[in-house]
Formats: sequence, structure tokens, C-alpha cells
Amino acid sequence: MNQQSNQSFDTKPYEPLILSIILAVAIFFIRYSGVTEWDLGDNDNFMRLHQVMTFIESPSWYLQPLKDFNPQDGQIIHWSRIPDLPILGLYYVSRLFVDHTTALQVSIAIVPLIYLIAFIVIICKISQSIFDVKHHTLTVLYTFFSIAAIKFYPGNIDHHNLQVLLYSCFILFTFSPSFKHKEYAYGSALSISISLLIGLEALPFFIIALASLTVYAIYNDLNKLKFIRDISLLTFIFGMIGIMIFQPVSIWFNPQYDILTLPLLCFFLAAAITISLTLLKPKLTILCITTFVCIGLTWLVFPNVLKPPFSDYPEPLVTYWLSHVSEARPLTTVIKDSSGLAKTWFYFVTIVPAVLSIFLLTNRKQKLYYLLFIISLLPVIFWQVRTVIISATIAIPLNAIVGLYAFKKIKTPVIRIILPILIAPTLSTLIVRQIETSPKIESSEKNVETLSTHDFIKKLGIEGKKIFAPMDSGAKIVTLTDNYIVTAPYHRNIRGNLLYVNTLLSDNYQLAFEQLKNEGIDLFLFNNNDNQNKYLIKNSKPKSIIKSITDGNPPKWLILVSDDGHGRTIYELKGQE
Repeated sequence: MNQQSNQSFDTKPYEPLILSIILAVAIFFIRYSGVTEWDLGDNDNFMRLHQVMTFIESPSWYLQPLKDFNPQDGQIIHWSRIPDLPILGLYYVSRLFVDHTTALQVSIAIVPLIYLIAFIVIICKISQSIFDVKHHTLTVLYTFFSIAAIKFYPGNIDHHNLQVLLYSCFILFTFSPSFKHKEYAYGSALSISISLLIGLEALPFFIIALASLTVYAIYNDLNKLKFIRDISLLTFIFGMIGIMIFQPVSIWFNPQYDILTLPLLCFFLAAAITISLTLLKPKLTILCITTFVCIGLTWLVFPNVLKPPFSDYPEPLVTYWLSHVSEARPLTTVIKDSSGLAKTWFYFVTIVPAVLSIFLLTNRKQKLYYLLFIISLLPVIFWQVRTVIISATIAIPLNAIVGLYAFKKIKTPVIRIILPILIAPTLSTLIVRQIETSPKIESSEKNVETLSTHDFIKKLGIEGKKIFAPMDSGAKIVTLTDNYIVTAPYHRNIRGNLLYVNTLLSDNYQLAFEQLKNEGIDLFLFNNNDNQNKYLIKNSKPKSIIKSITDGNPPKWLILVSDDGHGRTIYELKGQE
């Protein structure tokens, strides 16, 4: 292959930044119209928006129970204030020039794109640092069209994009050949600490990386072992500082499985002590013994920290909600239940090329990185598919070397360009979806536009009411209308969601009416198309409330207010059964 063809994908060091900015601007113009229509997709984006709007209305450094979402149940939405800060900063700057709504929409559209630019640049640096990939055009393409990048599109303001960005920073610092410099240990520890202060979703992946590097370092590089010790200690210190800044004193020492507390940080301190003792006589047996002693003692002091999530969760919520959340199911189940080829292809093209990269790796550091990727797939395959965004992040540099190898080996001019491009997951999945759906003709019924739930409520002029609605509608209602909610798909909202499930399953109309009245419910919103209904109906009694409503014979205390003609009805609670 001649030198010119080898350099077809070559770029100068600053070009990833330019390319990422161009792509960010393009996606801004493509997606901004959706943001202006409040089409934010995931419920978490709406609830993050509500948290930001609540701060604007009533600023508070610490999170407070939401006045319009079961405040009597305490802090249901426990998310960190950290992701709010860039959005609020841009909002207040924009507010100098435009109105409140536009400033809010601009901020939630631009902030994720700023993260996206940083993410693409960091992945390019990882590819070059570990795999000596200087062909940044392909790496930029793979990053922009990866599963992880979807979390960076305009309107995606939940914390997952920041988690992915911070994890990529951690990988860059930790695998850097310059790791002996102190700033790299500080950078890695800050990445872990800030990520954990935001949420604990990435914690297993930090542990996997640090554990793998520790075993590697014992046999190959004791300086790396000292580096991991320093990261662990600094994470403990930075984490303590962060807790003191962002969390009230009342929860500092209260172990919880969904937020960072001091007891959890003590495990990082225990890890630092473990490695310090191992360095006295660096052998794997010594590491195992010290780990058992130090981590074991920490666990004895704080046993609740490692308590499995949802271990004491009410059975009705597990049966009728958690078990059917698609992103909380393992990849094997998601693929088995998938009705089309596109979703399966999406995961296939993300994972398989990276798996095949094993044949192209040339040194121990590359193979260690590959091992990290393989281990990261275990939670995806056997636990929750939503963790794939971390695996997809790790996979990008591996996919890049496979794409470059294909480009160099294939001689046919057109194919050698097309084949590497098709490794980009989102891009190739769009092609598969187009092929899959092109023969189908949409019925005229599907072309009829229906109002969204929040627009349906607004059209009726409903304000200041407490609405008993399907769980999946709660976040949108509380964010986009001036009303109160009881249900929403958040794990801390146990009482509200349990009330919803038990009410629909109940065949005791009088008791259900009294419970709803005691809750202060004004309106009952029922969506016949809500996905949760099929699970509730399947196990409900013949005279249950959900069956009476779907059969068109609701309890007499439900007085019809409006029917949108597409399965959504709003009732007023009035009178008694």
C-alpha cells in the first residue's frame, strides 16, 4: 500500500477538536427543534429539567424535597447538584439576551454538546496514547456514532453523559505512559470522585479497572501499583471534600446504595492501605490476604454499604415495574425479546469488532485495555443493558484499530472506505433499520397526530391539581404542566408507585376511593396504551379497577372529564362508590 493511501484518514493533532465542533454544530441544528418542543426522550431528562427549573424558581444549594412530587416522602429525587451547575450557568448568561423559556432551551441543548466535544477529543487521545492511532477522522466518526454519544445529544441533560465523560478521563489518565507525574493521579482521582458524587452507576467499572490494573502492576510495574494506591487515597480525600460541599451533614454517615457517603469512601481508604501493605512484599498472595483483612474489616464496620440494590423492594413494584424496565434487563433478554434486527445489530456492531481486535494487539498495555473491555461486558450481558454505554466507550479505540486494519488490507477503493465506516454503530444501524422498514407501508391511522399527555392536560386548562397518572407520564406532567403528581418511575418513590399499582389491581372500590381521597387526588388520568397495563391486567381480578376502566365501566366515583379518542381519559374523583 502506498504512503498516500495509508494517510487517507490521517489528521493533525488539533483536528479532532475542529471535527467535533463541526459535528456538534450540525447536531445542534438538527435536534434543536425537538428541544423547543420539549421532546427530551428519557424521563430522566425531564426530571433533571424539573430540578433545574425548581432551582431557578427557588435557589437552594442542597437538594430539597420537591413540593409537587410527594414532599412528605422526603428526598425522592436524590440526584447531585453537579450536573445542574453548567446548565444553570449557561441559562443565567443566556437570560441576559433572551426570555426564560428560550434561555432554558438553549442551555439544555448546548451543554450536552460541550460534553460531546470534550468526549470525542478524549477518546482520540486514548486511541493515540494506547494504540498509537493517529487517524483521528475514523476515531471521531466512531465516537460520534457510538451508543455512548447518544447520551450527549441536545436535551440529554441527565447525568449519564457526564458519567461517560468522567470515565473516559479516568481511562486517559490511568493508562497514560506519563502516569508517574502527580497530576495524572490527581486527574484520575478527581474523575472518580466527581463521578461518584454525581451517581454510583459507574462505580463497578472503576472497581473493575483498578482491580485489573492492580493485578497487572504486581507482575509488571510496581510504579503502577503505587499510582493505584495514590488514586485510591486521593479518591477518599476528594470524595470527603465533595460530600462536605454538596451534601448536608445529616446524610454524611448514612450508608445508602444510590449516593456517595463517607462509609463508601472508606473502602477506597481500605484499598489504599491494602496496596501500601502489599508494596512491602509485592506478591499476589500478600495482596489477597491484605485485601481480605482490610476490605473485610471495613465491611464489618459498614455492612449496609454493600447491600444489593432493591433487596427489600416491595414485590408488586418488582413484578409490575422493575422487571419490565428494558434498560434494567440483561442484554441476552433484550436481544431475545427484540422484534426486529436493528436493535440486535446495534449491539452487535458495538461489541463484535472490538472483540475481534484481540488479533491486532501488540503489547501488554493494549491487551490489558482489551481485558478491561471484556470484563466490562459482563454486567451488560448478565445484569443491566444500560451499562453498555461504558463498554461502548471502552470499545471505540478497539473498533478504530479494526476499522483501520480493514482499510489498509482491502484494496478495492470504494469498499475499503465503506466497510470501516459501517463499523460506526449508529450509522450502520440506521441503514439496517431503513432496509428493515422500507417495504412496510404505514397505515393512515398511524399518521394521525395525537397530543402528548402534557399537551392534553394543558389543552383542558388543568392547573394546580394533584393528578394520579401512569408512572411513565409523571415526569413529563410535573415538568411541563403546573400540577402535582404521585407516581413517577424513580426507585425512591416507593409509596406513590405502590399506591398506583395497588389501586389499579384492587377490586375494593370503596377502599381505593378512600385511599385516593386521603392522598388528596383531584384527577385520575388513565392511558389505555400505557405499556404497564398489560402486566397489570394479566394478573388482575375480574372486577379490578383497571379492568373496569378498560371495559368502559369505571367506578362511579370516577367522573369523566375528557377523552382524547386515542386511549387517554381524565376522570375527576367525585362522590363515593
